[in-house]
Amino acid sequence: MIAEWIGAHGSPEQRARQAAGMLPMDEAIEAMADEAFAPLQGLPRYARDGAAILQSHVRQYDQYADATVTTADLAITSTNAVKATAAQWALIEQLQHLMPNATMLLRAHKLTWRRDPRLPALTTFGVLATLKMHPFGFRREFEAPGE
Repeated sequence: MIAEWIGAHGSPEQRARQAAGMLPMDEAIEAMADEAFAPLQGLPRYARDGAAILQSHVRQYDQYADATVTTADLAITSTNAVKATAAQWALIEQLQHLMPNATMLLRAHKLTWRRDPRLPALTTFGVLATLKMHPFGFRREFEAPGE
């Protein structure tokens, strides 16, 4: 099915790599997801840059002004949010309007620093969009405003 899709929708370069058996499956699936989520193109995706975000948060505290946070120092707990701000709700409604067949969930990502668990956590938010297109399920997470 992926080969069929690339044959019909892929770029000439992707079709050539597919024919040569050199197109990575991940790239093909990402191209399919790009098409599936085309109505949301241009909206900021949720960045998976927790270490950098947490580092900025940690450095706000005097004793950690020069701290470096690595991915090994980062603990992330992700859950479905149990409440939404007006801005978050407006974003969910906007995304749902643009993609009525997709499911939208507000996700809360709690970032904590393993080196000092007493430091207040930082929570970031995203809207996870899921879309089932037989036989695939596609997921994209979009940046949502904070609390």
